[in-house]
Amino acid sequence: MNAKTAEDVMTSIENVYMLPLNAVLDFQTTNDIITHGYTRIPVYEGDRSNICTVLNVKDLAFVEPNDKIPVSTVCKFYNRKFAEVDAGTPLCEILTIFKQGSSHIAVITEASKCDQENGPKARSIGVVTLEDIIEEILQEEIIDETDMITDNVRRQRRKQSNVHTDLYLTINRKSNSRLPPQLKLAALRHITTTVKSFHSRYIHISVVQSFLNGAILKEFDHEPERETNTLYTAGRRADYAILVLQGNLLVEVSEEHLQFEAGAFMFFGETIFTAINRLIPELPESWNLSELLSKVSQEVEFVPDYTVTLQSTLQCLEIKAEHYLMARYLSDCVRREPNPDAMTWLSQSNYFKEAWESRHSTNIGQAFKEKVRSLQLAVKPARED
Repeated sequence: MNAKTAEDVMTSIENVYMLPLNAVLDFQTTNDIITHGYTRIPVYEGDRSNICTVLNVKDLAFVEPNDKIPVSTVCKFYNRKFAEVDAGTPLCEILTIFKQGSSHIAVITEASKCDQENGPKARSIGVVTLEDIIEEILQEEIIDETDMITDNVRRQRRKQSNVHTDLYLTINRKSNSRLPPQLKLAALRHITTTVKSFHSRYIHISVVQSFLNGAILKEFDHEPERETNTLYTAGRRADYAILVLQGNLLVEVSEEHLQFEAGAFMFFGETIFTAINRLIPELPESWNLSELLSKVSQEVEFVPDYTVTLQSTLQCLEIKAEHYLMARYLSDCVRREPNPDAMTWLSQSNYFKEAWESRHSTNIGQAFKEKVRSLQLAVKPARED
């Protein structure tokens, strides 16, 4: 370790996850921070080579995203320190600095070209953390459950095994969804963890995310004495399931006349999808919605033994058999094309809506393959740099 310098183990500045000083800690930024999983985040002013302070993820404990507090305000309040060392500084000296306890992150600098008025000015070229030095001592990479990169020098990406990190991808890019990002994230968590027919065995998480981005969202206004206040009637067949997002419902079990209230994330009609999975455990590789629906309509029937009525304005997802079949088919397409870039793109796009609009075409699988190939070609030059 004595022979190695900061430059040998640093993460280059272009690969460092950073925040601009004028950024706002809204829901988008906060979840982006959580997704990347770093404890200490360098903050720069103007240019990325001008690191001025550090944000510790602990500083976000009492920050409310809806307040949209500027990063500069939080950094000024906590005034976190960081070490600043030359690129040629031996690692043993940096370790000594870290042991003093003032900071566990060092910004690596080198002198830039002379400014005629101010003289030489140091610019940031990378960062080194205590973990980097410990890894160098052990000669092993330390990978925790939130790491996205397994090697900070060679930039090897980790195969994500933690689904909870993937959940944040759904709000990493703006979409046309009318769902607020907080509600979208909560719905994704609920669907993928508690609704068995939406577990990863059947529906890939990136497909659920795309479904929510272009969500088939329905809103019902509550008006007393109106027939449309009834969502389900006991003994009457229904071909749709409902996931409540916001609002209150009254559920009455017909035989016992028992009543109870239902609210957010109550899921009615999951038996439709459970029956589909029993009837069609494996979808054919070629897509034909008409044939699938014909088979489902003959074998799958959902007749609730309860009545559900509105008690307030309701916001919900109305999911039919054809939506579920489409989600399963796209999930199979994802598994046949296991490309991380494609999964990220799908989770952040409205592709489900695009596929839904051409659902009666038999060319959906081929269209998906072509889209994935175009993505691979698009990212290839960036990977070769």
